[in-house]
Amino acid sequence: MVAAAALLLLSVAGCGGTPAADTSDDQAEVVSGLITDVRARSLSEIESMTLAGEDGETWVFGAQNTMDAGFTPSHLNEHMVLGMPVKMWFHRQGGALVIDRIADRESD
Repeated sequence: MVAAAALLLLSVAGCGGTPAADTSDDQAEVVSGLITDVRARSLSEIESMTLAGEDGETWVFGAQNTMDAGFTPSHLNEHMVLGMPVKMWFHRQGGALVIDRIADRESD
């Protein structure tokens, strides 16, 4: 039990995410909220992800996204299960939402 708690604390401590792209672009948008669905394409890439934004909107990020944004699908699932909010920087490309960066809301 103690080992599981220690692993959980270590994984939560490493939630910073890293920038995958320059998010200072005028096209970049930001949304914060809770992850409600994660579908993995592989161990390192998501197929899709849904975020319930603090703004009341539902945001769906589609299949073109890679996890260069810093979080693996399993880590995103952990955020979803534990109800840990995230902050996401993204841009729109051809009508799809493309993730640029993900961070814990508190550590942005």
